[in-house]
Amino acid sequence: MTTNHDTDSRSRTTRLFAVGGVAGFVSFAVAFAAMHFIQPDLNPIENFGSDYAFGRGGWVMRLGFVVAGVGALLLTLGLRGSLAAEKRRGISTVLMGLVGVGFVGSGLFNADPPLEDGTTGYTTEGSLHDLTGMILFISLIAVSFVLVGVFRRDRRWHTLARTARTFAWLSLIGLVATITSAEMTTPGSGGITGLVQRVFVATFLTWLIILGWRVYRLAEVSVSPQRSGFDEDLDLGLNDGTPHLDDAGAGR
Repeated sequence: MTTNHDTDSRSRTTRLFAVGGVAGFVSFAVAFAAMHFIQPDLNPIENFGSDYAFGRGGWVMRLGFVVAGVGALLLTLGLRGSLAAEKRRGISTVLMGLVGVGFVGSGLFNADPPLEDGTTGYTTEGSLHDLTGMILFISLIAVSFVLVGVFRRDRRWHTLARTARTFAWLSLIGLVATITSAEMTTPGSGGITGLVQRVFVATFLTWLIILGWRVYRLAEVSVSPQRSGFDEDLDLGLNDGTPHLDDAGAGR
């Protein structure tokens, strides 16, 4: 038999996972932003964020990736404790776990270093960095689309379904734009690949932080006394316009 104490304990654990996840993503954002000042000579309009791993203070960028990966793994545990038990919950947690693996791998393996002529060398480590980066991006986009369906079926989460769909599409567009920009830019010709990637990174970090905050709020409500306005407290201005079941019958 599940007691109130057990439920409260699981909810508090879920809150800790959510806080850890959000802290990891915020730490990555801070590390990424700090590198613009630590290495001011690197052009943020042209260069990828991974290029900060080389040169002065490169360990900050690498550590930021690893911390974000730990955050994603903690968020995975938080999601598992927050979502209703169904097949898609398992798929969601596996994909979010892969996001964490991708982040950690991107920090453990450096990108190929830029050469003096503006081209990039090709190494095994650089290939592993690219591989883990694609695991991160593709898993993140995939889990976002999967969560749309999960949220629609869960009354506690349904107000976030439209937000999940929006960020899923924005992230997909951001990834395609980043790859396209990189492929169209020739060495030494400048380009805006770095800028495009930074918009992409800012987009999916925002989504991950929103997701972590929602997990925290749901767990917080579950350990608080029952009160009216449950859904309104959790809406956070992200309502997708889906009417509540109670509201649908109110006018009858």
